[in-house]
Order: sequence, then structure tokens, then C-alpha cells
Amino acid sequence: SDAFNVPPPAALVGLAVRKLFPRHGTFSGTVVSHHASLFRVLYSDGDEEDVPLAALVKLALAAPQHLVGRRVSKHFPGLGRFEGAVASHSSRDGFLVQYDDGDEEHLAPPQLLRILLPVKGKGRKKACGA
Repeated sequence: SDAFNVPPPAALVGLAVRKLFPRHGTFSGTVVSHHASLFRVLYSDGDEEDVPLAALVKLALAAPQHLVGRRVSKHFPGLGRFEGAVASHSSRDGFLVQYDDGDEEHLAPPQLLRILLPVKGKGRKKACGA
């Protein structure tokens, strides 16, 4: 269930996306920050918008191959949470995720984005007491 598979917001900062704006064309963008339940996307033309997770995971990925190697954590109902990594990407099969217990599955981008973990060493540290 998606209710158990919500990524830590920091996991999606830096994500490269593409969005079609009617009458304006398709623009590439990058998730630059998050606040509450919204993600700020900065587009190549300088515009920006805040989008909820449900809308963000539906945007086309600008560089899906950059997600290969990323760690994931997925809740399987009745079985618990399992971690693994994105092993590969293909336009035909989507993302191949290999779990640490040896299982694997192919996921479409919206499913994968919901289980990504933050990149280690790239997150901002909070000040003490913050």
C-alpha cells in the first residue's frame, strides 16, 4: 500500500524531472527543496512551482539512469519492511530493484520514487535543538 511507502522528503531533493506545460512546451526541472507536504521544482526557464508528492511521482524523469544504485526501503503488507537497491533501468521494463534478501522486482517510476531513501552524505544536517 502507498500509505506505508512514503519517501523521506530528502530522498527526492535533486530529482530531475520533465513536465509538459500546455502552449509552452516541455521543460526540465529539479526538485530543489521540500516544505511540509510540498516539493519545490525549479524549471530550466527559471519558473518554479510547489507540487505534492502525488503529482511529483507522476512527472516524467529527466535522467532515470541517475537513480541506478540508489537505496530503497519498501513495506510489504504482512511481511514488513525490506531494503535494497536500484540495479538497473530500461525503458521497456522500468527499474529493477534487488532487495537485500535476494528478491527482486521491476517497478515503474511512480512506484520507485515512493520507496527511495536519501543519498548518504548529501543531506543537510540540522542544528542541535532544531
